[in-house]
Amino acid sequence: MNRREIKQELEQRKTPTGVFAVRCTASGEIWVSGSANLVASRNGTMFMLRNGTHHNRAIQAAWNCHGEAAFQWEIVETFEEDLAAMAVRDAMRDRQKFWAQKLNAATV
Repeated sequence: MNRREIKQELEQRKTPTGVFAVRCTASGEIWVSGSANLVASRNGTMFMLRNGTHHNRAIQAAWNCHGEAAFQWEIVETFEEDLAAMAVRDAMRDRQKFWAQKLNAATV
């Protein structure tokens, strides 16, 4: 593949959008959040936790106490690719509330 083909393939690739959960297996705590790019959210969440800079103090405190080995990051729901931007934002908010209630979790 040449550079142009690689660039076109990356532009056409759809990023998964939806709701994810971060679980602390040591304490049983769960946090949920939504993202327009779940792959980037996983990387960003783990980066912030590893560096002690996560904006949610509770999740950062649990990470500092129990360590990376006690944490799991998982996708709990993905959205249809053809949703409009406004619909995605509304669906994300609603589904984040749903999953927080279902999992007895806090929101990030």
